Amino acid sequence: MNKDLYGKYYNVEKSQLDELEKFRGNETIDNILDAKKVSYSNLKRIKNRMENGEMDSLGGSNFLNWVNQTLGGDRRNIHTGKEIKRKNGESNAFLSSHEKRKAIRPSERHRKSSEKYDTWNDNSSSFLRLESEIIDELKLINNLIKLL
Repeated sequence: MNKDLYGKYYNVEKSQLDELEKFRGNETIDNILDAKKVSYSNLKRIKNRMENGEMDSLGGSNFLNWVNQTLGGDRRNIHTGKEIKRKNGESNAFLSSHEKRKAIRPSERHRKSSEKYDTWNDNSSSFLRLESEIIDELKLINNLIKLL
């Protein structure tokens, strides 16, 4: 949910580790118990699995509450920091900064707006001339019809 949190690891509290001992045998829980920490990405994945029916095998409601508090707290902290920057006048607080490309693609020929949706290739100038002649003739016909 928040790109600023990717790569972050959370230390699992001793009380949560003791609670998770009851669920040993599940590969996900065993990895948490061995490492005593869990990454943001894995915590999101665990939360999703728990909310979709695997709560009984992944630590129960107490662990889900801890996951929700941990993720929610960090997400709120980042949002609050960005909101403070925005209120202090930073115009781009929620968007990442970027640079525009300095060079326009020199390998591509720039087209006129009338050619914008043209599907012919660049070597078809004779077709373009023919097209403009047809458009001129259609305008002439329209004008003649209006006179009748």
